Amino acid sequence: MNQLENSLIQFFYDDKKNTDSYHKHWEYCCAKKIPCIRINKSGTKYWKIDYELLPINKLERFWVINVDEHIRPLYKLYCKYAKLPSNKSLFVNGSFLVFKKDAKDIAEKLFDLLMLLSKRDQELFDENPITVNKEGFNSEGFHISFYDDLREMSDDDLIIEFRGLKDSNPLMLQTIELIKNELTKRNISSDKFMK
Repeated sequence: MNQLENSLIQFFYDDKKNTDSYHKHWEYCCAKKIPCIRINKSGTKYWKIDYELLPINKLERFWVINVDEHIRPLYKLYCKYAKLPSNKSLFVNGSFLVFKKDAKDIAEKLFDLLMLLSKRDQELFDENPITVNKEGFNSEGFHISFYDDLREMSDDDLIIEFRGLKDSNPLMLQTIELIKNELTKRNISSDKFMK
């Protein structure tokens, strides 16, 4: 781990008394583009760890890597070797239970793993940013069925779709280009839809 990662606040303890602390930590994670990890101090023996990846890429693109597929097997190993009771070994939507005594150490290791996965995910995305993931979504979150929808739209609806997306989310360059290409295929001049 490099010096910068050592200086980052990797997680925070949430005792539910100060709800503002979670929002501050969330904003901090978004500013630093790091995962938001929270240890919920909710019990005397077990604590819950939650992690959220949204602060890393802020929905600018999909994740190439399915992060849960990397964390779930490690969590199963933890459950086995820590002898976590089966009724407590729950892994759901970026959230899992651990023994209270292990929470800090696991949160630190989780942070390191998520940072490594994030870096690798960016490398894979940069290799092919037009990738459609296995669920059928492009890097901007549009499903491949959207291409068929574009072909079936009337010229006027297509122009409205183009203008709406260009105005509301001009950074969705791939999707704007797809609509523009469909407009060009239909011989609709750019002066008609670029207004």
